[in-house]
Amino acid sequence: FSNLMVACQGTGFSSISASSCRLSRTMMQIGQAAGTAAVLSKELTCPLPNLPSESIRKALRKQRTQVDWPMPEKLRMYLYNE
Repeated sequence: FSNLMVACQGTGFSSISASSCRLSRTMMQIGQAAGTAAVLSKELTCPLPNLPSESIRKALRKQRTQVDWPMPEKLRMYLYNE
């Protein structure tokens, strides 16, 4: 399948990030990223494997999803009302 995504704990992770994949928040972010990628793929008429990863990151940042580490101060303040 060339246009299929798997958004679950079976997703590939680095050894550093593998421990966080059990967290509900991480799993929700993976699902959000998959859904966002599907929409972008359709909007840009671009097959998923050819979709630029930066376009997905940019869309997720607009949705206030954490994709950067450490968490940007502006996002932390928004999420935690600090």
